[in-house]
Parts: sequence; C-alpha cells; structure tokens
Amino acid sequence: MLVVLSAANRDPRAFPDPDRLDIQRPGITHLSFGHGAHYCLGAMLARLEGRIAISALIRRFPDMRLAVHPDRLEWRSSLTIRGPVRLPVRFGA
Repeated sequence: MLVVLSAANRDPRAFPDPDRLDIQRPGITHLSFGHGAHYCLGAMLARLEGRIAISALIRRFPDMRLAVHPDRLEWRSSLTIRGPVRLPVRFGA
C-alpha cells in the first residue's frame, strides 16, 4: 500500500475546486498529520511554527502578492509532496 499524501484533501467529489488553496475551506478534516494511533507527535509544534512564521511574513510584507498568474505555476511531480516548483512573489505594488 502507498499513501499518496499529495492527494490528501483534494478529492473533487468532496471539495469544490479541490486544487485551489483555501485555508478557510469549511468541513475539512485534515489528513496532513495522520490520524488516530498514527497521529504525528509534532503536529501541535508544526502548527504553532506555521502560525508564527506566516503571521510574521504577513506583518512584514503586507503587500506581498503572487508575481505570476496562478495558472502559470509549475507543480512538483511527486507522490509525496504537493507544491509549486517555484513561488515567485512581488513585494509592494
């Protein structure tokens, strides 16, 4: 059996527009840190680190925007990690 983490929470039968990042998507149960007996021991720390880092980034660069149209992003071809190859951003107007 192979668990394909990059497919987690992206089922088009369960989520409208599953490929769009929506941090406020309602009714989602995340699989990112596992489940049950296999739940990640570091999940709380990872969430806290993410919250701190993203908040600091937004405070420091409130005008940060994606520098290209989202359709132009190139996505990694991987079974284990979902993310762009590069994430070009623009700081300011």
